Amino acid sequence: MKILLLVVAFANALTLCSSFKFNKPRILLPIFNDIRVNFTLQVLEKGCFNFRVSSGQDLIQLNRIENNENEECVNKVIVTAITKEKIRSTGVVLAEHIQTAEILRCDVILDVIDTFNVHTTTRELFLEEAPETFELKAQDANGNDFTTLEGIEFSWKLGSQTKDTKSSSEKNNNFQVLRFVTFSESKFHQVPKEVEKFETTGRKGHIILLEGINSGSGKVIVKLPFEEYREIPQVEVDITVLANLLIDPVDVNCLVGDTVNFQVLQLKQGKLEKIILGPQYYLEIENKSCASIVEGKALCLELGSSLVTLHDQNLVESSSRGPKARITVSLADRIAINLLPFYNWMTIVNEKHEIVFDL
Repeated sequence: MKILLLVVAFANALTLCSSFKFNKPRILLPIFNDIRVNFTLQVLEKGCFNFRVSSGQDLIQLNRIENNENEECVNKVIVTAITKEKIRSTGVVLAEHIQTAEILRCDVILDVIDTFNVHTTTRELFLEEAPETFELKAQDANGNDFTTLEGIEFSWKLGSQTKDTKSSSEKNNNFQVLRFVTFSESKFHQVPKEVEKFETTGRKGHIILLEGINSGSGKVIVKLPFEEYREIPQVEVDITVLANLLIDPVDVNCLVGDTVNFQVLQLKQGKLEKIILGPQYYLEIENKSCASIVEGKALCLELGSSLVTLHDQNLVESSSRGPKARITVSLADRIAINLLPFYNWMTIVNEKHEIVFDL
């Protein structure tokens, strides 16, 4: 029985030895003069570990997680970059399992930021929809992404590209198409841990939310507001805000001389509302020899087909973005007579019906 227990214990020890791993076996942290960037290094499996810096004590330091229930048994620590030297360097963190003596290694590389850019799912936002997340990624001179930008403040500003006759400053003040939304304001998002402290102080980190408030073309401008990175150029991202519009009818057939009334509908708070065509929205027909259109009323002129496009004056380039409908002018192939409402000529004495002619 004792031999069996020893075999089981040995097998369990082998399983433990082969199953432990870090959430990141190699991390890349940026160097700042006055900011200490943190990263939470964690062993993914449960267990008790002793963490230590085996090399690079002047580059990085380890800090325990606050409110840890068992200080003698930890599986994660905070790695902090403490060096201010603007050269690429590497420190090593080791974690030793208390029971099995297995040792895990993590290389902590420290370097300066060379470039940064904005990542997002889409650069086209719709009115009345959830705010969109915009996240910054920074790279070193070799193009490697930094593991985290937690705790780094960025300067985010909004600009406008909307077509009008106002100056750039007037446009920014009087006609903004975008606005910043805090994560705590949005009912669609939770506050990311990396930017919690910025949310409470009104500052902005590497992750923000943007919401469209007017249709048009705008931009977001991001800059690293630190003296040591003054040479890094700001990043500008063009964003288009569209109203959720559709044309009704979307596909229509007509005879020469017929008129077709198009209307524009907007999906707003879950309901369709009719939009009045005017200075901002107008319809344009592609093939003007096929049909003409004035204030939503199309006149079918000659045989052919054409697209009808809805344009928004607020967009810098709206020709390919607006919703479209198709109008086809054709000859009648046959005529049919039907009895409504059942399209059936069998009826009952004294019952009233409507007779319709279909082309």
